[in-house]
Amino acid sequence: MASEQEENVTFVQHTESHPCLYDITSSNYTRQDIKEKAWNDISKKTNNSNIPREPRSP
Repeated sequence: MASEQEENVTFVQHTESHPCLYDITSSNYTRQDIKEKAWNDISKKTNNSNIPREPRSP
């Protein structure tokens, strides 16, 4: 079983592979559909269904 630190590192590595989540210069930064797919991908890769999602704009 991975330690909490290892899980955090893995989570960050997977997040870094999706610039739409953090890079404001990315053309996909404002695309909620792309961000949702990225979070779903990270959730699957980390076996974590409790990843907080960004609230959708009204």
